[in-house]
Amino acid sequence: MKSSSRNKIKYAVTLIALLGIGLAGTAPLAGEQKSPGASGGDELQRALAKTRKYLQADLKSAEKIAQELSSREAAAMLTQILALTRDRNPDIDRLYYLLKQVETMRATEQAQTRLNYLLYVLGFTLFLFTAFFAYVVVDQKRNMDALRLLLEKAPKDGDSSEAETVYRGE
Repeated sequence: MKSSSRNKIKYAVTLIALLGIGLAGTAPLAGEQKSPGASGGDELQRALAKTRKYLQADLKSAEKIAQELSSREAAAMLTQILALTRDRNPDIDRLYYLLKQVETMRATEQAQTRLNYLLYVLGFTLFLFTAFFAYVVVDQKRNMDALRLLLEKAPKDGDSSEAETVYRGE
């Protein structure tokens, strides 16, 4: 599981790095100016500053920043990077959809692998249950044969020639 999350993080870092090519050192967009008195604007400014810091960071520190992000923060940062790069490269959304499709296919393959392993476990469990059931049936048949043999050797009610004396507690 650890390697899977590392692969996802590397994928996210690669995706964001690809989307953010050429953004380092750009001037702020016209809509990015801080509006006085708007608390939502402050949050937006902080988020955009964090995004720009991420885009200007080298690859190792960008990976470290990406690992510290929650899934919600990462999605917000990805949306901001798409918005920032859309002016310079209008086809950036196509790259995003392509990478999203690749990630979906990778997740589907992993789910299929897990289902295959589950199928192996279920098959092995069925084999063990069948083997146990066969053992119980064979053992029961052997016990029944032993009881039949004892009943055949036991004296009949009318046969007193081989009668044994039984202590009755008197």
